Amino acid sequence: MMGVPLICSAFLIKTPSVLRRLCDHTNVAHYLFHSDSELDDLGRYSLQCARRNDALKLWLDWRARGDAGWAKMVDTRMDDAAYLQDNIEAHPSLEMMSSRMWTNVCFRYTSSAKGLDLNELNTEIRNRMIQEGSFMVSRSNIGDDVILRMVVVNQNLNRETLDRLLERVVHHGEEVVRGLPPA
Repeated sequence: MMGVPLICSAFLIKTPSVLRRLCDHTNVAHYLFHSDSELDDLGRYSLQCARRNDALKLWLDWRARGDAGWAKMVDTRMDDAAYLQDNIEAHPSLEMMSSRMWTNVCFRYTSSAKGLDLNELNTEIRNRMIQEGSFMVSRSNIGDDVILRMVVVNQNLNRETLDRLLERVVHHGEEVVRGLPPA
């Protein structure tokens, strides 16, 4: 969501001793870490051990945006996810499959056509969108139901893109229901 590479992501905690306990596996890497630098060696608490300076990228980005900039970016993504949910709930052929958690929007295309397997239908909708190069949306399951899972985190995303996503889902859903082959 922050628009920075995963390698420079941060995991913020209130109690440093918790992280020390969780990362105590790094104590066995005697060739990387030395007991005389234990307090200063933050590599013990990173995913990449010796690549400690990756956090500099996050720090520089934070300096450029500031707290208010980060807050605005997160709030915008949350608003966009709510916008997507509202449009799904307003559409007669779309169904929310779970309460929205954070920016994860889980939904599916529905149809009243008899004998139609909604799991196969939604899998085919996703495949067609990927094949045409319009959208790459996660396919997942909630219980036995196949769902489309949109995670609204890209800072370049806009509402027109979300509208287009739903338009393509409905378009391909209608095509599959009518028995039309992919274009």
